[in-house]
Amino acid sequence: MQAASQVRRVAEINVTPLIDIVLVLLIVFIVMVPMTGRHHPVAVPAIVPGASGHPVYPVITVSADGSCTLAGVPVTLEELAVRLVPEILRQSRQARRVQLKVDGAVPVYRTTEVLDAIRLAGDQARRETPGYVPMSDDGDQRHEDDIKVAMTMKQPG
Repeated sequence: MQAASQVRRVAEINVTPLIDIVLVLLIVFIVMVPMTGRHHPVAVPAIVPGASGHPVYPVITVSADGSCTLAGVPVTLEELAVRLVPEILRQSRQARRVQLKVDGAVPVYRTTEVLDAIRLAGDQARRETPGYVPMSDDGDQRHEDDIKVAMTMKQPG
């Protein structure tokens, strides 16, 4: 007989819990695989041939001398507000946008005047939109269908 101090212990990994986990995962995958074959109908919008897919926004350019152009046609500030309204009305109510390109040499007050003309055109377009309901004047509160301006500035020189 061997003494208790002479008994050799053998270090082995118990693989029974590992096998249990693998079997549970196998059962889960066997149950889930038939469900992954189901397809859900998806409505994909039709693409009109020849359309670029990107909406075209009116482009207002303010050059270094302060002159404005709308889609390449020279306009004054007064004409800008009037000629911009039909361009805005062509866009959907929640996606009304204008792209403003400003030369870096233009004074800030001139850029502000152009932004004011865009805002006036947006207000006029909102009033001419069918179903327009005027809101109470609560200061400078923004409307959900306000016109958004994407402004880029070219470095002077």
